[in-house]
Formats: sequence, structure tokens, C-alpha cells
Amino acid sequence: MLGRRIDFLECFILELDRPNKPLFAAEKFIEGHYEKHSSNNGFVEESHYRLTPHAFSHFTYMVTNGQRIIVDLQGVGDLFTDPQACLPSHTLSSPPPSAAPPPSLSLLFFILGSGDPR
Repeated sequence: MLGRRIDFLECFILELDRPNKPLFAAEKFIEGHYEKHSSNNGFVEESHYRLTPHAFSHFTYMVTNGQRIIVDLQGVGDLFTDPQACLPSHTLSSPPPSAAPPPSLSLLFFILGSGDPR
């Protein structure tokens, strides 16, 4: 039996034809009720907790033998946007380039309630 299908919005980089040629990241508007499920610093939304986003994070951790995890999942239904890929080396003292990291992957899984699966 297959689980639920998820998908991610494509994003685009726009370069404006102006002095200094500013860059902007953009993606299509998602129609519907937007929900943030997790962050890359350990946040897990409990008022509308769903298994699918967290199962996907867990899957990414398992399929990479603990070398990666996709977190910061948000979107409408199972259409997600703006995920964050974290490495085991991303700690509070060595964050990923774009955002604050989880304190550790093990702590993130503890927060998600699944424990470190390895």
C-alpha cells in the first residue's frame, strides 16, 4: 500500500533589470489553508499535528543513513514549500547557510516523538 503523495512547489529566482540587479526568490501562491508543521529549530505544531510531514522528515533521515533530514515543512495539504535540508554537522555553533539549525538531529526526532531511529 502506498502512503500519501506529497509535492513541493517550484521556486524561481528573479533578477530585476534595475541598478545593482536585485535578486528575489518567488513561488506561486498556494490556494487554501496554509499550515506550518515543523521548523529547523525543533518547532512542531501540535494544534493541527499531522503524520505525513513528519513521516517525510523521518524518511529523509532514514534513506540517507542519518546524513540528511528535510525539515521546516509548511504548505497547504500535502503541497509543501520552502523546506530546509539539514546535515548532522548543523548545530547551534555551525548552522546551515540560510537559517538557524536544529540543535541536533536526535533532539529533533525526540521532539517529533519518534526518537532517533538509528
